[in-house]
Amino acid sequence: MIDRTNGILSRFAPFRRGVELALCLSIALMFFTTTARAADDAAAAAAPGDAAAKPLASEELGSGATLDVVRLDRHGDGLISLEFRFRNPGKEKIKVVNWDAGRDLPGKLYLIDEAAKSKYTVAKVKSSSKKGGEQETLLASRVPMVDLEPGQSQSYWAKFAGPAELSKVTLYFPDAPPIENLAISAAPTSAPAADAGTASASAATGSSRSAGGM
Repeated sequence: MIDRTNGILSRFAPFRRGVELALCLSIALMFFTTTARAADDAAAAAAPGDAAAKPLASEELGSGATLDVVRLDRHGDGLISLEFRFRNPGKEKIKVVNWDAGRDLPGKLYLIDEAAKSKYTVAKVKSSSKKGGEQETLLASRVPMVDLEPGQSQSYWAKFAGPAELSKVTLYFPDAPPIENLAISAAPTSAPAADAGTASASAATGSSRSAGGM
């Protein structure tokens, strides 16, 4: 009998080496992917996230989420910048706002100067439309539908046109009690302003009116 074992093994040797090489590459790729993902997770956990910022004030919303006023300051453009945060302090998922409520939210925010009885809505910018006319856009974050997992938070911003002498206001926010005695501070020079253009003159003057006409 002729022993053909060596011949058969020699013909399959290149295929075997290819399989071994592919297996080694797969194991190496899996190792590096797992290591990189673990490094990203560790970096995210170690980084000081937005949720770590101590709020100026907080109120509970009807949804059960917490509304934090993170910052209220005046930037070089003369506008008052508000940073607010939705936060889920509970143990279950919370729907903070749906699509419609999120879309309409910036238009429902306003500040009140209790001393002067004046109201300041979110500032607007004017831009030319493709049809040749002008359109106004609120100077604020676009707020989508917001769902928060336990411990999760999400921040947004809005800008208001108020006089230079305005130093303390009450914030009116949908689905939350009025947040009173909020001091307006000067923005840190190192903090970039969330700028989307220059506020229109109508926003600077027309957004202030008697609180009795709200």
